[in-house]
Amino acid sequence: MKHSFFFFMFIAFFLVTGFSEAGKSFSIERADIRATVKENGDLSVEEVYTYDFKGSFEGATRSFSEETASRLKNFKAYLLPDHRKKGDQATPLKTKKEDGTYYAYSASKDETKHVMFRYVIEDAAQKFEDTSILIHSFYQKANTDFGRVKIEVHLPDSVKARDIHAFLREKGNGKITKVNDSSVTYETGLYRAGTGSELRIYFPQSALKEAVRHPSYQTKDELLKEERDEAKRYADRDERIAGADRMIWIFSGIVGFMVIMAVMLSFLKKRRRAMLSFEELESFDPVLVAFLYKKGRFTDRDLLAGLLSLYQRGLVTMQKVQAEERFLDDPKAPDDTYEFEFSGSKADLPKPDQLLIEKLFEQTGSDTYMFRLDSLSGPTEEECKHKEQLGKYERKRIILQNVVQKWTESVRQAPEFRELFQENRWLRMLSLSLLSVHTGLLLFILYADVVHQAGFMAACVIFGFALSAGIVLAKSKLYTILFLAGLFLASVFTDSVHTILYYGICVGLSILLIAFIPAVKESRYASICRRSILSWRNHLRKEDLFSGRSLSQNEKTMIFAIVLEVEDESAVWLNQSANRLDYASPVLGMAAAGCLHYPFYSWQLPDSQQHAGAYDAGGSGAGGGDGAGAF
Repeated sequence: MKHSFFFFMFIAFFLVTGFSEAGKSFSIERADIRATVKENGDLSVEEVYTYDFKGSFEGATRSFSEETASRLKNFKAYLLPDHRKKGDQATPLKTKKEDGTYYAYSASKDETKHVMFRYVIEDAAQKFEDTSILIHSFYQKANTDFGRVKIEVHLPDSVKARDIHAFLREKGNGKITKVNDSSVTYETGLYRAGTGSELRIYFPQSALKEAVRHPSYQTKDELLKEERDEAKRYADRDERIAGADRMIWIFSGIVGFMVIMAVMLSFLKKRRRAMLSFEELESFDPVLVAFLYKKGRFTDRDLLAGLLSLYQRGLVTMQKVQAEERFLDDPKAPDDTYEFEFSGSKADLPKPDQLLIEKLFEQTGSDTYMFRLDSLSGPTEEECKHKEQLGKYERKRIILQNVVQKWTESVRQAPEFRELFQENRWLRMLSLSLLSVHTGLLLFILYADVVHQAGFMAACVIFGFALSAGIVLAKSKLYTILFLAGLFLASVFTDSVHTILYYGICVGLSILLIAFIPAVKESRYASICRRSILSWRNHLRKEDLFSGRSLSQNEKTMIFAIVLEVEDESAVWLNQSANRLDYASPVLGMAAAGCLHYPFYSWQLPDSQQHAGAYDAGGSGAGGGDGAGAF
């Protein structure tokens, strides 16, 4: 009871303090900025922020971008009286700098304060042969909302209104409201966090009397033309973003409809599907069962299906023998293995059978060939400790993979297998269509959002090459999904949050559609057989399936249990009679001995060996952003 009391007291304290922190906040009601361009090109700035504090704070912050911070000097902070009429009544504040953020200490609690920052930006304005230019971002990416922002930029007194060309690059609601003699005024209502603003002001080069003249690579007229074109892009941004959103929703609707249709067709197809009896399935060749079960994609374990097919047809004999000497000291390796023997002419066999005999069996006589199951095994536990021994197993693994590949292709070309599974060309066409449309959508989003020209061109090049690769790789679901994910990640760099969300939904629906479309198109017969085999496989898991049946029946059933990789479920029954099984039925004996797994799982090395590189089997804070804040 005592412990419970303290536990609940701790929870209560956590909740109270948590809610207390949650109730702590501040807002900046307005920002008034006065910036003066000096004749040497420096920019002298005075900023006044009106804070509304809810809760306790230590002070205010002003953050700058890395580029601006590198040219900033003489930063000072002041606390202004409420009336803010006389600057000489300002109280200096202690400041501290960390990276690009300045901290101004002035304890506050549930009150309104006026904080002023003063600083100088060196060489903010530059003089060229036929013009002077001020390009400056007071906020490259604001880290908090401002209720209202007003910026007055004062140029040297000699500058007349007719000689001023002012432009604004902003994805917000701000505007240049006044251009007077020697001054430009910017104003906006709510200034959202994340918004960036760049003022670009052109004025006579004679105004910067003390500045160093820089060489010009473009004339004033060329620069102004570019600025007007860019200004139009920014002016049309909202309309273009709205257009992009409409296109995304239309395409999302089409893809969503296709997803629904794919799900419904898949459901109806399953309901209409007939079933084969287990007796019919037992009449199948083991290779056919494995082929249907794996959809024609064999692994090295599926070589067992080929060997058991030869045994079932009476083409090979099999018997238990002692394992190779290297396995006897390995606690994970079985002491026994099974040997297969073929006698006769290989030329009389079908091509897949010929391939198995040629690639796996070793000739021991004129017409006699032998194969040991443990010859498929990888390195033993002791051999894994010696790097120098693993090289030969790397080569052996490559050879084994080539054998499986060639045998698989040989099986696929057989008349009875050829029409069962085929590449789904619809998936390829659909993938290419999705990749093309999504790439076009993304590039339009980037263009509509006035992404920097260099970034836009880079996106065009990167996704252009990726789309070209899609012509070859589009049949791969993984490539298509990764490509779509890459497009979405690229969309995150835009400044339209709702557009990113809409595009993410569109990408998600497209990935769902790709997931529902099968990579392999199966015939109606293959579909019926495969569904029946999956049901049969669950049936073969039952231990009592083998009781009360003849040995030959159990052997035949066990062949398919091995092919479908469920022989272990019958291990209890088999182990009871394992000693006599090898003489009566080597297939049952092989399953009972538990030696089927090791040859294939021995290639999976422990993590320690894999890492050795020897073998590989198969309220706002001040940090970040730009602008004013509190701490």
